[in-house]
Amino acid sequence: MNYILSYPRSGSTWIRYCLEFMTKRPTIGSYSKHKKGHHSNVIGSLKNIGVDLGKNPIFVRTHSPKGVKDVSGKLVFLIRNYKEVIIRHHNLKQEKNPMQLIKNNLIGLEKGSNYMDLISFFDNYNGEKLIIYYEDLIENPTETISILADFVCAEKKFLSELLSNLEEHKKNSLSIYKKSETQGKGKASHSSILSHQNKENLDLFVRDNNAELYEKYLIRYAE
Repeated sequence: MNYILSYPRSGSTWIRYCLEFMTKRPTIGSYSKHKKGHHSNVIGSLKNIGVDLGKNPIFVRTHSPKGVKDVSGKLVFLIRNYKEVIIRHHNLKQEKNPMQLIKNNLIGLEKGSNYMDLISFFDNYNGEKLIIYYEDLIENPTETISILADFVCAEKKFLSELLSNLEEHKKNSLSIYKKSETQGKGKASHSSILSHQNKENLDLFVRDNNAELYEKYLIRYAE
């Protein structure tokens, strides 16, 4: 089995939409009960994009390394700025002092997803793997989706069909994921609640926690 690994609110619905459109096979969430021919949360069961629902899923989406049950499959790691996803996922915009809560969720002191654990898992994964940055999906969608298509060996005609009408497909995806606040446009909107100094302090915190992983995967987010 192949997996999409991401922290919540990182754009996995859009990635799943692209994968289903380009491969015509379903994807599912890690908590879904899958029965061949019946898919409760398959993108292609909600939108008519030509997915063969009778086929086994090509990818399973999970927000935890524990959800990766088969380490021999392909792994797509979708990553987004930690200053964005943690604030968005945990609804910290109303918090008077969100800094400690953000730090706790970065290194796993709170229940739920651990941002740095996801990066460490991907870094140590020995199978075929691909990292996709959410920000690249927003700024350079054609190049980024083409890289994804190559990784999953999608037919070029389906890639071309997707890219030729990309904005319409994004609208389709957003109509499924109604929780979106940025509508697939904002790169750094949720973190606007933080001062520049607080953002710099978070960068230093992440670097101090694991300098190697920070330099390898997260340096682009430095203020």
